[in-house]
Amino acid sequence: MKIFYFTSTGNCLDIAKRFPEAELFSIPKLLKTNNYQFQDQKIGFVFPCYFSGLPRPVKNFIENSVLKSEYFFAVITCGNITASANSLLQKSASKSGFKFDYINEIKMVDNYIPMFDVHKELNAEPGKKIDSSFESIQLDINQSRKMIMYKGMFAKIFTAIMQKVYKGHLDKADYKLSADDNCNSCGICAQVCPAGNIHVETKPVYSHKCEECFACLHNCPQSAIHHKAEKGTLRFRNKNVSLKEIISSNNQLI
Repeated sequence: MKIFYFTSTGNCLDIAKRFPEAELFSIPKLLKTNNYQFQDQKIGFVFPCYFSGLPRPVKNFIENSVLKSEYFFAVITCGNITASANSLLQKSASKSGFKFDYINEIKMVDNYIPMFDVHKELNAEPGKKIDSSFESIQLDINQSRKMIMYKGMFAKIFTAIMQKVYKGHLDKADYKLSADDNCNSCGICAQVCPAGNIHVETKPVYSHKCEECFACLHNCPQSAIHHKAEKGTLRFRNKNVSLKEIISSNNQLI
């Protein structure tokens, strides 16, 4: 089994690591090396829902990939709803000549800081029953179950609206990010950025090709990076994932 993942705060890497038999591949690393050809008995994707759709790196990888498998699956992490993200996922897969057999979702801590306070989200985490949700999904995948959730017309309309908003944010989202005087020029922000969008002088400098994943903000050891519209000062990284693992997944500097 091969699993391709995209992570910024560790939620998706946490889920991907829970498949003990899987060989894991970071999508940002594969995009950097132009490695798109893979085959296996089962191939899966684990990624976060962005504005009721796919993160741009995930979409780009899928649409340019050459994948061969008897069974394709996807696990989408979200804070609340995925709306019609599954339809967009199938559309991207069709461009590469395959289709997903199974798509499901897991609700996790939402750390999109312009809209959600991490402290409140952490308090709500137990109610999301992450472990039991994963166990159910893992059983489905082990049994090669086929399931695609159909969300209805309202979900498609909602996704279409949210995707227009998302596309308007891309690249230029970093204009709303800045570092305060707690910044010690450590360079972690540049190392965790999946887009290679940051270099550090005295403070981080953004190149305006931002994916709005907020890996830089949440993984800053000094909590020095801020968003103009942030709902709180608490930062988040999944407790089962280390900073070293996120650097290994996303570092575009090596």
